[in-house]
Amino acid sequence: HSLGGGIALQFAVYYPEMIKHLRLVASRGLSRKSFLSLRILTLPFVGEILFSLSLKKPEALIGGLFYHHTPPPEGWVHTFSRIYEDPSAHRAFLQTLRNNATLFNGTKKSISDIVPFLHTITARTLVIWGKQDRVIPFHISKTPLQYIPHSELWAIDNCGHAPHLDYPREFNKKVKAFLLDQGS
Repeated sequence: HSLGGGIALQFAVYYPEMIKHLRLVASRGLSRKSFLSLRILTLPFVGEILFSLSLKKPEALIGGLFYHHTPPPEGWVHTFSRIYEDPSAHRAFLQTLRNNATLFNGTKKSISDIVPFLHTITARTLVIWGKQDRVIPFHISKTPLQYIPHSELWAIDNCGHAPHLDYPREFNKKVKAFLLDQGS
């Protein structure tokens, strides 16, 4: 999901023989453009400051992931807060982001070079995207369909950046069916 999807894409391009199924959920790495909201976090100290401010009101940060949950579902604020309170978790997130994006140049070469090689991915690929994603816009979901030979899109209406949280039952059912399907 998201940044993790960008890592999965890189792995699938470099080691296509090791991947049988690929699932991309609102994935980073499918656009040559990195979004300003993420690029700002790459600035020294800015990402750290914004993270510490978000810990004071985590429901605001978490609420941006969902489309129709205001406030976020019970339990999610506590779960996310525990993750983000761990200093190693925000260091890992910010370092991953900084390794892949810059404020002024958008996406670093390591990520932007992936798009021309997406056609080398041989795995069946399920792309899942919320049509109302405010983090990585829905139109980016079309990129893998253009380049990855065996890809399909599940576009979810009334859904934000976290389809697995907005619609967990439907999400799990779709992913299970995809993994069990032995079709091409």
